[in-house]
Amino acid sequence: MGVAIVVPHRHAVTALVLIVAQLTAGLARGDEGADVTEELPPPPLEFLPYRVTCLVAHDPNDVSSAASAARLAYELPQWVARGVGGRWTLATTLLEAPEWAVRGGLHQLTPDEPGNFQKAESADTIYHVVVRRDVNRFCVDLRAWEPLFGHLSPVRTVATLDVRELAAETFTAMQELFRPRAQWERQDDQTVRLRIQAGALSAGDSPFPVARPAEVFAPWMVFRNREREIQKVQELPWTFFVLSQAEDGRGTGQLVSGLRSPLGAKPRGRIELVAVAIRPQWADTDLQVAALSKPPRPLPAHRVEVTPVQLGDAPQAVAEPPAAWLTDREGHVRLPREAEPRLQWLRVTSGDLLLAKVPLMPGAVAAARLELPDDSLRLLAEGQLKILQADLVSVVAQRSAFMAAARSEAKKQNWENAKRCLRQLDALPSAQSFREQVSAVRVPAVAEARQRRDRVAEQRINRLCNETEELIQRYLVNDKVKELKEELADLEAALKVE
Repeated sequence: MGVAIVVPHRHAVTALVLIVAQLTAGLARGDEGADVTEELPPPPLEFLPYRVTCLVAHDPNDVSSAASAARLAYELPQWVARGVGGRWTLATTLLEAPEWAVRGGLHQLTPDEPGNFQKAESADTIYHVVVRRDVNRFCVDLRAWEPLFGHLSPVRTVATLDVRELAAETFTAMQELFRPRAQWERQDDQTVRLRIQAGALSAGDSPFPVARPAEVFAPWMVFRNREREIQKVQELPWTFFVLSQAEDGRGTGQLVSGLRSPLGAKPRGRIELVAVAIRPQWADTDLQVAALSKPPRPLPAHRVEVTPVQLGDAPQAVAEPPAAWLTDREGHVRLPREAEPRLQWLRVTSGDLLLAKVPLMPGAVAAARLELPDDSLRLLAEGQLKILQADLVSVVAQRSAFMAAARSEAKKQNWENAKRCLRQLDALPSAQSFREQVSAVRVPAVAEARQRRDRVAEQRINRLCNETEELIQRYLVNDKVKELKEELADLEAALKVE
């Protein structure tokens, strides 16, 4: 049996005004007998508090911590009421040895246990709290679970020598793990309108707004059925909104995305457009770069560069050399969280080719995977062309040496040596032979790309082959050799006449 302690919302004045207005309108129309409560729309999101549940348990191996857990469950609602005012509707439940506390603590907690998408209707954020003793210190381990987004935070631990400070320290940790929400609506290709939940409610003693300046939101779409039950929740990948200005819970956000058309057309049907703030809670993010195949194939030795996102109206920072890493043999690279977390551009390159440019805030998620189109055909063709280009450089160097030697021997009137140099010059691979080698690379690679229906790979292969043919045309033109032969023939004929 659990003991529930609920703090009611005391600041929904606007919501009450809307209800009274609709009741008055109904009475004026003569609808005294109508059930107007079913027709009342919900109040605007900026006047809705967050539904927060706190499940408090104690270490099952330490009976002495039970009293501390009971005290925390009693004092925590008071700290929440003073700290966030009407922005949270807190329900605190004291549990006696729950399974998630007995079976190894919060580190063993998995996203499937605390809830699922259906439970998102009962709470926005659920805190799992375990109180324990560590020698002479009172410790609290807590994790935040957001059922709607399936987000489970890392374990945060606070400790104090005085049990009277336990509720205050726990409330501070709860705020650090809390992520505000918003509704978004497309305004144009670069901006969206945001309505931040509880943004217009009283903040209690806290001087801080619900959303911080330049808060970064990740957009989601919530699909519901006719009974308003959640059927699916989908995140818009590699897309974020940066809050530019906000007042009383309403503001605008600038779009930052690695996709060409991330927002698309206005969705139809029972789809809600929601967003959640992303705040770094981990020390780093484990990024895996993989090929878009079945199963995904890791991409090792790919360069990952990180540069800050510069928004249009923000002052331009001094350009710094980008931080860069190479993915390991499994395609992984760890991106550390910055001292001042901000949105970063990730540029993934293979050789000289840019494969992807996407935004990410290191530390906001524990792990992420960036799937790229399979570029093996282009890599194979590029490798073959690099070898061909190296042979081309060698031939150009030999040709220059033979031409210089032929001129030198002609000046000395050593015509046999000069003609031998010309014969060696003719024996070198011609431009036509190099073009045939380029075709031998192009034809099978393009045919394979067309069979895979990979137009991007086909275009890249053709571009690489065209660039190589331009090098051949530039450095292996026969005009210079022809001019040299005519020059030596004229010189020999002139000397014979003399």
